[in-house]
Amino acid sequence: MISWIQTTFEKHTKVFLAFLLFAITVPFVFTIGAAPGIGKGDRRAQAREFFGYNLSNQHDARRISFDAQISLLLRVGYMPQVSGRQMQDYAFQRAASLALAERYHLPLPTAAQRTKFLTGLRMFQDQQGQFDASAYNRFRDQLKNNPEMSESDVGRVVDDECRIQRIGELLGGPGYVAPVEVASQLNMASTQWTLRVAQFDLFTYAPSIHPSDEALAKHLEDNAAKFEVPERIILDYVTFKAADFAAADPLTEEEVNAYFEANKDRFATPSSEAGKPATPAVLATARPRVEAAMRAELASRRVAKASSDFAYELFDKKLAKGAPAIDALVAKFHGQRATAPLFTRNGPPAGLPWTKQIVDEAFRLDDTRFFSDPLPLGDDQIVLLWHETLPKFKPELKETRDQVLADYTDSEKSRILMQSAPEWKSTLAAKLAAGVKLDDAIASLQGAPKAEVKSFGPFTRRQPPEGVSPIVIGALDRLDAGALSDLLRDETKAYFVQVVERKAPVLDTTSAEYRQISTAVSAGAANASRSLALGELVDAELQRSAPPAQ
Repeated sequence: MISWIQTTFEKHTKVFLAFLLFAITVPFVFTIGAAPGIGKGDRRAQAREFFGYNLSNQHDARRISFDAQISLLLRVGYMPQVSGRQMQDYAFQRAASLALAERYHLPLPTAAQRTKFLTGLRMFQDQQGQFDASAYNRFRDQLKNNPEMSESDVGRVVDDECRIQRIGELLGGPGYVAPVEVASQLNMASTQWTLRVAQFDLFTYAPSIHPSDEALAKHLEDNAAKFEVPERIILDYVTFKAADFAAADPLTEEEVNAYFEANKDRFATPSSEAGKPATPAVLATARPRVEAAMRAELASRRVAKASSDFAYELFDKKLAKGAPAIDALVAKFHGQRATAPLFTRNGPPAGLPWTKQIVDEAFRLDDTRFFSDPLPLGDDQIVLLWHETLPKFKPELKETRDQVLADYTDSEKSRILMQSAPEWKSTLAAKLAAGVKLDDAIASLQGAPKAEVKSFGPFTRRQPPEGVSPIVIGALDRLDAGALSDLLRDETKAYFVQVVERKAPVLDTTSAEYRQISTAVSAGAANASRSLALGELVDAELQRSAPPAQ
């Protein structure tokens, strides 16, 4: 199995990289003080050396960010939603780790080490965390070769990751923690809780709120940014549909054979057993899929050519944005013209499945260039035809009164709720002390939202019961047995929590649970040490290469 993995990965690195580029759809920009952002290098910018890279150089900047995204995707199994700052830190610490690996002459991984790393990638594991060859085969079958991609990129990142992992182990060390820290974590994870939780439905909370126009006008003024109408675009778009360019062109036997031999792995049958290679394809049985793939590629080439020719003629003929001749060109190249609903930078037009790339491109158009280059949309291509960008503006109260009233009402409801909370808690605490059940005490509250009281437990935070809000779980450490919480709330509900019982675990330093938690806490300490050390290296390197103050 291991040799098959190694061979398969090396043969299909190009396909794998194509997937990575497809998955990483949201670009990010690094900003470093007054230096130019990564990805926007300028030839005239002063060199900014960073562990062998020049942050002012577009190629180096892309290399750092691109490799970091591949690394994250490999390790997590998908592209997580992280901020630009988090991605910057991750990418810079990778570069620092690799610089240390070079400094201390850490060798490239052996074939066995590389294979071990590949089989441990989350992307190719099943739900039990085991390597799943069939999942990898299915993954490959969905991809197409991309001749523009370098076959060495993914292999280079994998080799780097093996060395980074070793450097991380050396920097993190054993991860020493004091026994009291382990005891604290054990207590947090294994304490048994029995709760009564009063859950208020905030949708039913309706205190009397009748603001004057003066109050609404002040709310609009104080929160002007919230109600500002952003830039919107008026444009048409021309769609070139792949289905309109499909044709039943005859395919010669030589063409079919040549295509099949060049793409044989795409038509192999995945094995149903983990660790077994796919069954090689045979043209006699795969021929319908082969011909369908050939015709799909032919239609794709045709639609790409038609859309490109359309955009070129717009440029070559120097047509104005409202010229009637544009419709003649649309017909000539078999496109379909339509008008998009108004939209902003925050999302695509209503009802259209446009990507962020298309939306961003729309906002780059203006009177100097009113049409876009062809943009992919699934199997189709579209060209945008800009008409006008409406500037952002701050509306008057009469234009947005309903929105202002709704926002004002929500704000007041929240304020009144939290203002009433201490009084409600005092009332509940007094009744509970007098032996009244929580259900009856809640029912006596004046002006409170509709509530439902539920019992939970005994349970531990390691395995919380279904139906308990995370906001409740997060407040438990502050509550002793018999205590009543302050009013807690999330987006749609509010809670009072009564701790019926809190039973701490018996501390046994020889137990398997203690050892497990000790290992986990030690690993966390090691990771923190590693991150701190790398963070200091990154900061020092950025300061060393910072441009002089102007």
